[in-house]
Amino acid sequence: MHKFRGLTKAILLISISLFLWSTPAFSTTITVLDEDFDDVTNLSNPASVRTVKNILANDPGQLPPGTTWSAPGAANVNVRRADNAINTRSNTKGFDSFFTPADSQNRFLILGDNSKAILKDDKPTTGTMGVIFPFVLPAGIHSMTVSYEYAFDGFDKINADDIMSVIISDGYSLPMLIQSITSPDNRSAGSIGNISSGIFEETFLIGELPPSSNLSLIFQLSENSSLKTNTAVGIDNVRVTVAAPEPSSFLLLGSGLLGLGFYGRKRLKK
Repeated sequence: MHKFRGLTKAILLISISLFLWSTPAFSTTITVLDEDFDDVTNLSNPASVRTVKNILANDPGQLPPGTTWSAPGAANVNVRRADNAINTRSNTKGFDSFFTPADSQNRFLILGDNSKAILKDDKPTTGTMGVIFPFVLPAGIHSMTVSYEYAFDGFDKINADDIMSVIISDGYSLPMLIQSITSPDNRSAGSIGNISSGIFEETFLIGELPPSSNLSLIFQLSENSSLKTNTAVGIDNVRVTVAAPEPSSFLLLGSGLLGLGFYGRKRLKK
């Protein structure tokens, strides 16, 4: 019976270390992307709109390093104050004060609308527009958590949906779609009762992600060509964190493996 004690202890140490390795309480959380847009300047009044193109050209440090954007019209990807008309209850053709506090200090990102609120009489931008936030995964992590606030609203009088998509990509492998929302039909009354909004948060194991450590979080809006459809997406508090095992779990794993090694050597000598 005594000869199996060393083996039992080694296996127990390895099991405990693997459990700790996969348990958030015994992991170190590292933030690899964190953007709330609140440091964006030159938004002097509630109607102010500042395009991502302008921010990158003049104050690139106000957005995550490596940020890029794409749109048929440069004004359709922009940052606004939370007291902008698109986010106030006094104008129901918008996000209904979803981004709080709705004041001059809080800012958020917009895809798909140039200015003001989401108006059915405005000519919508046709095509796909988006913003890309790159980040790098540290070595040795076991999971990644993505979170953000979102609001998707607008007018849609026909059965030709606009689509909001959120994607993780390494630029080479098949993109990983983590959220997709289509605009509801019959939005002639504006945003009352139709808005899709919430806080997205999901954790992915490292094996579920694209293989590269250089990833990007992509927010995208695709607007169809009908002039009867006009939507916009609001994004705020974008955050990506990763979980790495605590050093203590590695010590336990090493002790267990060392114990297995000693047990194997004893068996060989006998």
